[in-house]
Amino acid sequence: MNSGRGFYVLAIAGMLLFDLVSCKMSKEESRISKGLQHEVDAFSRASLCKDAEVKEMRFQSAAVFVFDEGTCIKDKESRVLNVEGKELGRLGGFSGNTLINHEDFSSAVPVKVIWRKEQPKANVQD
Repeated sequence: MNSGRGFYVLAIAGMLLFDLVSCKMSKEESRISKGLQHEVDAFSRASLCKDAEVKEMRFQSAAVFVFDEGTCIKDKESRVLNVEGKELGRLGGFSGNTLINHEDFSSAVPVKVIWRKEQPKANVQD
Protein backbone atom coordinates (compact mmCIF):
# COMPACT_ATOMS: atom_id res chain seq x y z
CA MET A 1 0.00 0.00 0.00
CA ASN A 2 2.84 2.42 0.75
CA SER A 3 4.19 2.28 -2.83
CA GLY A 4 0.74 3.17 -4.21
CA ARG A 5 0.40 6.05 -1.76
CA GLY A 6 3.88 7.32 -2.61
CA PHE A 7 2.95 7.32 -6.29
CA TYR A 8 -0.09 9.53 -5.64
CA VAL A 9 1.92 11.93 -3.49
CA LEU A 10 4.57 12.16 -6.22
CA ALA A 11 1.92 12.68 -8.91
CA ILE A 12 0.22 15.46 -6.95
CA ALA A 13 3.55 17.14 -6.22
CA GLY A 14 4.40 16.98 -9.94
CA MET A 15 1.08 18.59 -10.90
CA LEU A 16 1.55 21.37 -8.35
CA LEU A 17 5.07 22.06 -9.61
CA PHE A 18 3.82 22.15 -13.21
CA ASP A 19 1.06 24.57 -12.17
CA LEU A 20 3.54 26.90 -10.44
CA VAL A 21 5.92 26.90 -13.40
CA SER A 22 3.08 27.51 -15.88
CA CYS A 23 1.75 30.46 -13.87
CA LYS A 24 5.20 31.98 -13.55
CA MET A 25 5.84 31.66 -17.28
CA SER A 26 2.56 33.29 -18.27
CA LYS A 27 3.15 36.19 -15.85
CA GLU A 28 6.64 36.75 -17.22
CA GLU A 29 5.43 36.67 -20.82
CA SER A 30 2.93 39.46 -20.22
CA ARG A 31 5.30 41.77 -18.35
CA ILE A 32 5.33 45.22 -19.86
CA SER A 33 8.69 46.46 -21.11
CA LYS A 34 9.86 50.06 -20.72
CA GLY A 35 9.28 50.58 -24.43
CA LEU A 36 5.71 49.38 -24.24
CA GLN A 37 5.06 51.36 -21.05
CA HIS A 38 6.31 54.48 -22.87
CA GLU A 39 3.79 53.78 -25.66
CA VAL A 40 0.93 53.29 -23.15
CA ASP A 41 1.84 56.54 -21.36
CA ALA A 42 1.98 58.50 -24.64
CA PHE A 43 -1.32 56.98 -25.77
CA SER A 44 -3.00 57.82 -22.46
CA ARG A 45 -2.02 61.48 -22.86
CA ALA A 46 -2.96 61.74 -26.54
CA SER A 47 -6.18 59.72 -26.72
CA LEU A 48 -9.28 61.79 -27.41
CA CYS A 49 -12.16 59.35 -27.02
CA LYS A 50 -13.84 58.56 -23.71
CA ASP A 51 -13.73 54.84 -24.51
CA ALA A 52 -10.05 54.59 -25.51
CA GLU A 53 -8.19 51.61 -24.05
CA VAL A 54 -5.17 49.33 -24.35
CA LYS A 55 -5.98 45.63 -24.31
CA GLU A 56 -3.63 42.70 -23.83
CA MET A 57 -4.44 39.85 -26.21
CA ARG A 58 -2.99 36.41 -26.89
CA PHE A 59 -2.15 36.09 -30.60
CA GLN A 60 0.13 33.60 -32.36
CA SER A 61 1.16 32.20 -28.93
CA ALA A 62 2.39 35.58 -27.71
CA ALA A 63 1.14 38.55 -25.71
CA VAL A 64 0.23 41.51 -27.94
CA PHE A 65 -1.31 44.86 -27.08
CA VAL A 66 -4.08 46.63 -29.01
CA PHE A 67 -4.20 50.42 -28.70
CA ASP A 68 -7.88 51.10 -29.37
CA GLU A 69 -8.64 54.78 -29.98
CA GLY A 70 -12.32 54.32 -29.20
CA THR A 71 -15.45 55.21 -31.13
CA CYS A 72 -15.28 59.00 -31.38
CA ILE A 73 -12.88 58.95 -34.36
CA LYS A 74 -14.13 57.39 -37.60
CA ASP A 75 -11.80 55.11 -39.58
CA LYS A 76 -9.01 55.32 -36.99
CA GLU A 77 -6.58 52.40 -36.93
CA SER A 78 -5.77 50.44 -33.77
CA ARG A 79 -2.06 49.79 -33.39
CA VAL A 80 -0.95 46.27 -32.37
CA LEU A 81 2.37 46.09 -30.49
CA ASN A 82 4.38 43.25 -28.99
CA VAL A 83 5.71 43.20 -25.40
CA GLU A 84 8.82 45.15 -26.41
CA GLY A 85 6.69 47.95 -27.89
CA LYS A 86 7.43 47.08 -31.54
CA GLU A 87 4.51 47.67 -33.86
CA LEU A 88 3.29 44.48 -35.54
CA GLY A 89 0.61 46.18 -37.62
CA ARG A 90 -2.62 48.14 -37.55
CA LEU A 91 -6.25 47.04 -37.46
CA GLY A 92 -9.30 48.73 -38.92
CA GLY A 93 -8.88 52.12 -40.50
CA PHE A 94 -10.33 53.17 -43.84
CA SER A 95 -9.41 49.83 -45.43
CA GLY A 96 -10.80 47.75 -42.53
CA ASN A 97 -7.60 45.72 -42.16
CA THR A 98 -7.93 42.53 -40.05
CA LEU A 99 -4.51 40.94 -40.69
CA ILE A 100 -1.47 40.99 -38.40
CA ASN A 101 1.56 38.90 -39.44
CA HIS A 102 -0.50 37.47 -42.34
CA GLU A 103 -3.11 36.02 -39.95
CA ASP A 104 -6.64 37.21 -39.25
CA PHE A 105 -6.66 38.90 -35.85
CA SER A 106 -10.09 37.41 -35.08
CA SER A 107 -8.18 34.42 -33.68
CA ALA A 108 -6.74 36.63 -30.90
CA VAL A 109 -7.91 35.87 -27.36
CA PRO A 110 -8.57 38.76 -24.95
CA VAL A 111 -6.51 38.64 -21.74
CA LYS A 112 -7.16 41.91 -19.93
CA VAL A 113 -7.46 45.66 -20.28
CA ILE A 114 -4.19 47.22 -19.12
CA TRP A 115 -5.30 50.85 -19.49
CA ARG A 116 -8.68 52.50 -19.91
CA LYS A 117 -9.45 56.20 -20.08
CA GLU A 118 -10.94 57.19 -16.75
CA GLN A 119 -14.40 58.62 -16.89
CA PRO A 120 -14.94 61.78 -14.87
CA LYS A 121 -17.04 61.09 -11.79
CA ALA A 122 -20.47 62.63 -11.78
CA ASN A 123 -20.93 65.46 -9.35
CA VAL A 124 -23.91 64.24 -7.33
CA GLN A 125 -25.83 66.90 -5.46
CA ASP A 126 -27.97 65.92 -2.46
